[in-house]
Amino acid sequence: MIIHPHDLIWIDDKASLLTDVELPDWVIQHWQVSLPVVVRRDKLEAEFIPVGIRGCNRSQRLAAKIKQSHIVSVVTPESLVANMQVDDIHAPIKQSLYLLKQYPFSWTWGITGSCGYQLATGVNVLTNQSDLDLLIRCPTPAVMDQLVDLACFIKGLPCRIDVQVETPYGGFALNEWIRDKKVLLKTATGPVITNNPWLL
Repeated sequence: MIIHPHDLIWIDDKASLLTDVELPDWVIQHWQVSLPVVVRRDKLEAEFIPVGIRGCNRSQRLAAKIKQSHIVSVVTPESLVANMQVDDIHAPIKQSLYLLKQYPFSWTWGITGSCGYQLATGVNVLTNQSDLDLLIRCPTPAVMDQLVDLACFIKGLPCRIDVQVETPYGGFALNEWIRDKKVLLKTATGPVITNNPWLL
């Protein structure tokens, strides 16, 4: 099973969560196995997946890890695009998603962040101030003109959108790459500043 950062994972039991600290009260009281954990970008250990647990607000986040054998199901960011149910999504994000589905992407793309979580779970975590977080799978160097065209299109959409570009080595912000031609690449071993995120 291949797992990527930003994938949502359902596990078999709360006891499957391995943490360096005691589970905080908000996890014990509110988090259930009917909710997913989010795959984090971190060093991979044999059989273990780094994950994060999210609570009801931004201050409630907990890093953990799980054994692959405890995974029940996985939802990827791109599968949320294919099976998008936006009835309960705020209008600006809903309209933006509709327009994005019409865009001729050169890459596979997906939905992450609060919107991805809400689409996958049905739990209302989006607010009127929420951004829309997107992920682009870009395994080979992208043509800059294509990225610029995408950024210009996104700029005209009705909600604020943050795009993370995923390469084989990590992820970087689309706007940063276009602006500076170098990026802070988030890798499994920590951030790296590079002018070629496809070659480390």
